[in-house]
Amino acid sequence: MIPALAPVLALFYPSTCVVCEDVLVSGEEYICTRCRRDLPYSYAGHPELELKFAGVCRIDPVYSLFHYHRESRYKNLIYNIKYYGNKNLGVFIGKLLGEKIKGKVAAEIILPVPLHRKRERKRGFNQSAQIARGISSVLHLPVREDVIRRVCNNPSQTGLNSGERTKNVENIFAIEARELLAGKHVLLVDDVVTTGATLTSCLKELGTVPGIRVSVACLAYARFA
Repeated sequence: MIPALAPVLALFYPSTCVVCEDVLVSGEEYICTRCRRDLPYSYAGHPELELKFAGVCRIDPVYSLFHYHRESRYKNLIYNIKYYGNKNLGVFIGKLLGEKIKGKVAAEIILPVPLHRKRERKRGFNQSAQIARGISSVLHLPVREDVIRRVCNNPSQTGLNSGERTKNVENIFAIEARELLAGKHVLLVDDVVTTGATLTSCLKELGTVPGIRVSVACLAYARFA
């Protein structure tokens, strides 16, 4: 874009809030001040998920930035990243999550939950990796996308019940560099957690690494009904 045209384009095509679609004012980025203030932040861990994950891996608290509801307009944050290709929004929201967990997680490396290469090629990026990059910029930890691989291009979890979700993600991950993870504390990053089936499958594989310790961070947690 020609720099001189930026003010003109901003006049006719102003940036709008991802959540409410109101026009953003100076100093606002992606989310307006009101929507950021009213974001349904999640201020504690999720004991029910921690208990579930503890059965498969040595797990620390599970963190999320906000509570997710399908009826809430805040779902637009997830949709814009995951379905509308807003990579930079993923990094921006990842920074907010990083600020939330700063000082609470003593991890040494960040691992985004991988997509299968075919799905990532189709989407153009891995949304969990974008979130991880935002967290990394705050926590100053390396992000490694070459450690866990998704070996099965399983169907989407959307529309499946709890049992179907668990079956759908069985044995879909493999570890590529076990020596890198042995004895390490890692931060596993995902976008949205519902039943936790995908994370459980990933944690089962990580749990086979000697001495590994895992913390989990996701943008949003939705209790699955």
